Parts: sequence; structure tokens; C-alpha cells
Amino acid sequence: IDSLISDLEEKSAHLANWLRRKEWLKQGFFNGYYDNKGRRVEGSRGKKISPVRKSLSNGVNMMLPTQVFAIMSGVARPAQIKKIWAAIKKYLKDRKLGGFRLNTDFGSPLPDLGRAFGFAYGDKENGAFFNHMAVMLANALYKRGFIREGREAINSIYQMAAADRAQIYPGMPEYFNRQGKGLYLYLTGSASWYIYTLIEEILGIKFYRGDIILNPKLYGPGFIKAGGDVSFVFKGKVITLSYLRGKQPAAQSLKKVTVGKTRIFPEKGKYVLRKELLAKTKNNSCPIKAYLL
Repeated sequence: IDSLISDLEEKSAHLANWLRRKEWLKQGFFNGYYDNKGRRVEGSRGKKISPVRKSLSNGVNMMLPTQVFAIMSGVARPAQIKKIWAAIKKYLKDRKLGGFRLNTDFGSPLPDLGRAFGFAYGDKENGAFFNHMAVMLANALYKRGFIREGREAINSIYQMAAADRAQIYPGMPEYFNRQGKGLYLYLTGSASWYIYTLIEEILGIKFYRGDIILNPKLYGPGFIKAGGDVSFVFKGKVITLSYLRGKQPAAQSLKKVTVGKTRIFPEKGKYVLRKELLAKTKNNSCPIKAYLL
């Protein structure tokens, strides 16, 4: 087993380094796609007239999934993530609607790249605001420690959903089209990734070998002001975690954690709630208070 682990880690490191050398583009992001003729899809493509917008496009092909998976997998170095985020803001963020598009306008249908690029730009998989990928972008950024950027990505979904032009009850549609209208309200991929990101990355509730590790990534006063609670069932007990803020509304790091009347002290910078302690709590409830500094 050790030999197999070593072999897989070596292959993984080799592939990651190869991608960093061969697929990093001078525009400051990764290429992740080749068409059916083996041609690189992303990067500079020269100036072309867009049949959709009847205007000169930016001359750069960029796809959001490539950048999300490069960040999430660890292939992108921190310095590269900064450049990728700048490129995402430049090429994929819509200034009017506020969301992040799935790709730039490639200027014409691309049958060699797949049926998605037969849609008019801004609809479905061709340049719409696809929430599945937007929320995965937020997750990847939070996971890699880019908290402010992650908050901007996930908040863009709320802003688009709450706008009058969405014409929906605020929620998580599959995508918003180029007019900002929300379409297809039932898509569990977006919903599950949103809940996963909210619980494990933003609220920082991680589960490890029966223990709970708290590492919240709450940025700014806009998320919770005085405080906020989250309840969930863990090992047959109802866990109620309360985040409490003092006089500093922008506080985001933990100052103090208690389980019932027992204070928890950090271990190597982490607050670990041991399964043995959680099991000792009376009844079927377990109140946890986390004070933010």
C-alpha cells in the first residue's frame, strides 16, 4: 500500500508540474481544453467579429472550469491564483449583471469543441452564468485561502438571484442567461456544492476521524453581524454551533470556543472538538459557542 501511495503521489506531482510548464498561458491563466482536431482552445486567438454582439471581441478565449479545477486541485500556485483571479475578473465577470460567465465569447459556433458552442452566446453552456461552476469557483478559492475572493464569487450568485431581472424567487437556478433571467430551478449539483461550501469552508465545520475541526472563513460584517447559529446531527447528537461577534463586526478569526461549560484551547492553531468530549455531553444536544476576534 505504501508503495502504491508513493507511486500515485509521484505521478500526481509529475502531472501537476507538467501542466504548470506546458499549459500556463501568458495571459495569466491555464488552458484546459483541446478541440477534436487537437487545437488548443484557450488563450489568444486574434481579433474576431462576434456574430452575437456585432462588435470586436477581446481576442482571448477563456473557460471558467479550467481555472476552477486548477485552483481546487492544487495545480495552481498561490501566485498563479492571484493572476487567474485577475483574469477571471477581466474576461469573465459581467460588469452589468455582476456574475461570472462560463466562458468568453468565442466569436462563432465551434462544432469541433462540442454541441454547447452551438448555443447563442450567453445561453446555457456557452457563456451563461452557470451556478454549478460559480459556486465551485468560490469553494476552490476558500479552500486555497483566498477568502475575500471566495466571498465575491459566492455573493455574485445571491446578487443575481435577488435582482428583479432574475424573475424568480431567490434561489439557486441552474444558470442565468445573458439577460440575467434565472432558469431551471432544480439542479442538485449547484445546491449540494453550495451547502458543502457554506458548511465546510465558510462556517469552517470540518469532520476528521470522528472529531470536528473549526476553521471559519467569515469575511467582513456582511455575512453575520452579531452572530449566527447552525445546527446539524452528528453521531446521534444535535450539535448547535453559535458564532458570536463582539464589538468588532469585521472579526473573522476565533478567539474562544466552548463545548457546554468546557473551554477548548487551540492545537497547532486549530480548534479540535474531540469525539470523546462530544460523547460526554448530556442528553442528545451539544451546544458549542465560538467567539470571533
